[in-house]
Amino acid sequence: MRLTLNEYLWVLSGDDYRIIRKCKKSVQHTFAGIGAVVAVIALLCFIGSYYTFYKVFSSVILGIMLGVFFAWMITNIYLLILYTLSKDVLPHKPSTGGRLFSKGIRLGFVIFIAVIVAKPIELVVLYQKVLPEIAAYKAEKLAKYTALTDEHYQAEIVKYEIEIKKALNNPDSIYIDQIQYYKKLIAYRLSERDRLIAEMEKKISRSKFYIKSLQILNSEFPATWVATIIVVALFLLPFILKSFIPENNEYYILNKGVQMKIVTDHFSAFKKEYSYALSPLTEFNGGNYFAFSEPYIDPPFNTIRKSESPAESESSLKNFLYHG
Repeated sequence: MRLTLNEYLWVLSGDDYRIIRKCKKSVQHTFAGIGAVVAVIALLCFIGSYYTFYKVFSSVILGIMLGVFFAWMITNIYLLILYTLSKDVLPHKPSTGGRLFSKGIRLGFVIFIAVIVAKPIELVVLYQKVLPEIAAYKAEKLAKYTALTDEHYQAEIVKYEIEIKKALNNPDSIYIDQIQYYKKLIAYRLSERDRLIAEMEKKISRSKFYIKSLQILNSEFPATWVATIIVVALFLLPFILKSFIPENNEYYILNKGVQMKIVTDHFSAFKKEYSYALSPLTEFNGGNYFAFSEPYIDPPFNTIRKSESPAESESSLKNFLYHG
């Protein structure tokens, strides 16, 4: 069965689209809106991932392939976090401190992802402004390399020139040969120096200096952090929208019924299997089947514990141990 556009958006909302399908139109529109925001987030993840890998590998095809993969991976992680931060419709014990800490960790991770995604997109928009800074940085790097390379080879050339001066003071033919030898060495070293500088110039000109571009973006254009905050707000928007959906919303009521049935059915099946597994031991229990002990009033959610009273006799103690 193919999903409609609305159903795709419901899936992206991080909730069960089959339950949303049974809700009234206003509820469906709410979850479709959340899904649309997530779709925009997925698109931003692709743009940021593609641009990053394109700059790193200088390959459009590789950028697209890795961009799709990482966008898919990040979106799925985001959807998982979005689902885990949905309202818990099953009975549970209130644990404000632990829940707030857990939510804080997950929301912190979402903010981290948002910043990672935002920075490459900001660079796409402001690359022309960053370009002169990168050109100046490239020129500086090339000048430093040229100076160091020239210094290294110049030290050797000076040694050869000293040897040539020594040879010039001797009229013997052997020294004349040495002069020619050192002159050739000097010419070779100079050509080697020029070759290395030319190669480095090509490498520097081809390099995207992606990390340096991000550093320049953050240091020279601090206003980009406003854009980062906007992207972070967009990533947090689905969580905010979900928090405003009341627990008595039609979706949560239907969802609670479905989840309650799943949990209670599995618990009933477990108790039957438990009794069946211990059925060979009924002879040690006066011919009675063993029953799973339930110390809570509301099994299997176990939020309200039964009041415990001391056993009045040995038989009542056995009955409590075996039958709860």
